[in-house]
Amino acid sequence: MATPVTVGLVALLFAQDPARDAADVENIIMESVDKISSMDGKIVSGGRINAYSALIYDGEGEGEGEGEGEGASEQTGGGGSGS
Repeated sequence: MATPVTVGLVALLFAQDPARDAADVENIIMESVDKISSMDGKIVSGGRINAYSALIYDGEGEGEGEGEGEGASEQTGGGGSGS
């Protein structure tokens, strides 16, 4: 399910600002992930995608909404089934 979620976030980021290029979107996603120590070294980002943090990312680094983003991820992550 990681690919559909990531592609959805990419679409949201391009819809938010169509002038962005692919490198901008990649940077926003990579800088706005929720870091998870157990994923460090196993995946490139070292964490899980956080759509809220990506959408409010201002380019000045991590931390914007970081605490809120973790709660939002947990709330949305547990609601879906489908498997």
